[in-house]
Amino acid sequence: IIMNKNPPPQPVNGLPTAQTCFFLLRLPPYSSQAILAERLTEAGGRGSTT
Repeated sequence: IIMNKNPPPQPVNGLPTAQTCFFLLRLPPYSSQAILAERLTEAGGRGSTT
C-alpha cells in the first residue's frame, strides 16, 4: 500500500475511483471507516464501462 500525501483534489464524500492498468485505487479522505465501507460497497455495485 502506498499513500500519497499530496493527492489531486477529490470530493471528500465522492466515490472511490480506480485505474486498473496501474492497480491503483483512489480513496478520498473519508471522515470514518463506516463511510469508507459504504462508499466502497456503492462503487462496487456500480461498475464502469469507460
